[in-house]
Amino acid sequence: MTKIKDLFRSCDHFQRMMLLALTGMVLLFGGVHLLFQFNKGVVYGDTLLKKTVAEDHIAYTGKGLSVTVRESGDLSILEHTTANKTDTYTVEYPLEPIWTESRRSVDGIRILKNDRLFFEGAYDLQAQDFLRWYKADGSRDISITITATTSTGEILGDANFTKGNVMYFVNGPELTARGSVGLYLLCVLLALLVAVNTVNPELLFYLRHFLSVRDPEPTEYYLAAQRIGDAILTVVLWGVNLYALTILP
Repeated sequence: MTKIKDLFRSCDHFQRMMLLALTGMVLLFGGVHLLFQFNKGVVYGDTLLKKTVAEDHIAYTGKGLSVTVRESGDLSILEHTTANKTDTYTVEYPLEPIWTESRRSVDGIRILKNDRLFFEGAYDLQAQDFLRWYKADGSRDISITITATTSTGEILGDANFTKGNVMYFVNGPELTARGSVGLYLLCVLLALLVAVNTVNPELLFYLRHFLSVRDPEPTEYYLAAQRIGDAILTVVLWGVNLYALTILP
């Protein structure tokens, strides 16, 4: 610790400001990522829903949206509530298997929306998302969903709530944290390299030229360019860290 303090005192004003900016960046964004790990939620669209487990139901809530799932005998009942309305989905699964065009027997499924038939066919839980659904005649049901969201990540309209969304919540989605820890760690590594170059800007120059030039010495222009480059990289790293906080899996 004493050596670090001595090194910091030996630096000029620019170097100290750079080291403080880099250290603050690492500590600040590291703390935010750690906080995110303790506040995990469920990914839905471009937002993260808070999960609450009660005795008779599980609730997923976000801005202008809530999804409640409860089990009733052999049925799963899901309530999807937006600012405008509440829709109730009743899921019967698994039902009698259906022989599909892929020559496999897949468990049947029936979904009602507000007591009216919403989908009937087969659902393969083990397949990839877009390959899970089959029509009642056994043919594959592949549909493309276009989701509209606001600038805050709020999903617009109940038409976006598809049968896939229904089963996503009924199956119990995994909790995840906002942010990319991997991208943050990459920024930490780059910040360390910038810090080393800030404290010892001649190091990179010597590493590049010591085998080809006898007693190489960097020019004042080179050292000034190094400072400008370090400052720009520091600003870029702050921006990348801010972006990393917005990433959802």
